[in-house]
Amino acid sequence: MIHYKIWKPNCKPVGILQIVHGMTEYIGRYDALAKYLNELGYVVCGHDLEGHGTSAYAGIPALHMVSWNSAVANLESYRITFKEQLTKEYGELPYYMLGFSLGSFLVRSHQMKYPNTVDKIILVGTGMPSSLQLSIARTLVNLRCSKRKQEAPSDFVRSLVFNSYNKKIPNTLTEFDWLFKSQIALEKYRQDANVQTKMTPKFFLEFLNGMSDLNKNEYSALAKKTSLPDVLFLYGEEDPVSEGVDVVEWRYRSLGAAVRVVKIQEMRHDILHDMCSNYACQVICDFLEEPIKKKNENVGGDDNE
Repeated sequence: MIHYKIWKPNCKPVGILQIVHGMTEYIGRYDALAKYLNELGYVVCGHDLEGHGTSAYAGIPALHMVSWNSAVANLESYRITFKEQLTKEYGELPYYMLGFSLGSFLVRSHQMKYPNTVDKIILVGTGMPSSLQLSIARTLVNLRCSKRKQEAPSDFVRSLVFNSYNKKIPNTLTEFDWLFKSQIALEKYRQDANVQTKMTPKFFLEFLNGMSDLNKNEYSALAKKTSLPDVLFLYGEEDPVSEGVDVVEWRYRSLGAAVRVVKIQEMRHDILHDMCSNYACQVICDFLEEPIKKKNENVGGDDNE
């Protein structure tokens, strides 16, 4: 069973934004952002990704995923469902998609396989690890976790994921310091009973499969499309996950997409829930309100704000 939410404005809507949440999260965590956007006339929707929140698998007390491709297919199924339901209620509206962290990689994979389905995409905290990094991580997991153990929670995998990011942050006190600057935001995250930080080797291996596919095939797949959506890249200056984001920016920009880049100074990974969240929301709204660029118009630049 997949849990979803739709937040509706109290006025005539101007557009629909589908949110794809990050690793460990659930869609209800975006209530504040959704209500902020409702005030500006946007319908906001999203679902708990498989293995997350109320979409967790029975008997598997950890993040889990059948396959990366199934998660991308689920994303498209919900896009169709949301669009059909909301079009019936409101008529045709511009359709946008926002992905944070894990969700940003899923949105990018979605764009490879389902072209011309959205008008704009917002990629928050995305990046592009090297092929060597992905290969090493896959080898380590396969060496430590046998096939029969890949659907059970693994402390090794959890440590491999979180510690690799935390090592890039000075003077850490918890394993989640790479996420937030604000101690209040950090404690709220740690105390959230619906946040799942245990993970199965199967989940992480599928995540690695998704990133490997993006690394190898994203540019060639996008190059075959007749048009690309406008793209906002939004990330924190100290975000360890955003390593390689310049490669992703170049892919879209070189293929004629209208691209905007905003890097928020001195912030880390989860800028949508940290002390800079109001500013991040304003950046997103400004981007959504910009007229959609003409095909092949190239708008670039790196806004360090």
